[in-house]
Amino acid sequence: MQTFSSLPSGTSAPNTVLTTQAVRRLHLRLIPYGWLIQAPAPLTAPQVSAARELAVSSGATIETKSGELGLGEISDGATAFGILLALGVLVLTVGLIRGEAASDLRTLTATGANRGVRRTITGATAGVIGLLGAVLGTAAAAIAAAAWAKSGPSALFGGIPAVDFLLILAGLPVVAAAGGWLLGGRQPADIARQPLE
Repeated sequence: MQTFSSLPSGTSAPNTVLTTQAVRRLHLRLIPYGWLIQAPAPLTAPQVSAARELAVSSGATIETKSGELGLGEISDGATAFGILLALGVLVLTVGLIRGEAASDLRTLTATGANRGVRRTITGATAGVIGLLGAVLGTAAAAIAAAAWAKSGPSALFGGIPAVDFLLILAGLPVVAAAGGWLLGGRQPADIARQPLE
């Protein structure tokens, strides 16, 4: 018995192959349930419609698997959406921290800290918060997946592409640090009086 991830997936598409020897050894009974038909080229809408009419006239149904997103495309989209969401939260967090540290930035500016120093401080803060968020988010997702999974860790985490982990764990802090550095060089506004707390 072998399971192939390269075979089509869906409600009825088979991705498990049994040999006749395995069928005999497991005392299984073969029952014709359906046929898998693969076309050399994508079917047109009139061809699918004609096939449906032919199937209905003979008391059968058909399923087509064209134009649907694959698991890899869904995974890549979810990773991109997660990174964008995390960056949005990160922008808000850095903005709040920058607002709270405005007096410290004015002090740094008054003591001669140039734009590069302010950029570096903001970029480093954003990068560290991004790294912490990426590590905590990935760990929380892994713990949640392991808690609800009915299979072992190798089956659970074996099919996850390493590129997605690298994008989240390395890409998010790098993008956050770069964004913080680019947006952190503004000189704080001068305030003639002590800000209210």
